[in-house]
Amino acid sequence: MCLSQLLNRLLPAGKQTFDNFKLEYYDEAFRKNVEMDVKELYEFASNFNSDTYKNYLMIGTTGLGKTHLSTAITELVISKGYDAL
Repeated sequence: MCLSQLLNRLLPAGKQTFDNFKLEYYDEAFRKNVEMDVKELYEFASNFNSDTYKNYLMIGTTGLGKTHLSTAITELVISKGYDAL
């Protein structure tokens, strides 16, 4: 097992996925933006290629889902055979 897999065991892996990210927590005015962001992040993780990757910066107040989405991205990228922290 590689170092990144060991370190990722410390995260709530498997519990924070794209499938269980809840959009209903966001108010109506903000939900469409979050929905588009989640779709873009899912596409990024699903089609990840180490030769053509991009960086994403997620900013915002506590409770917006940044950690959840970061963990979901990491899990999906690792499942494709890449190392990720």
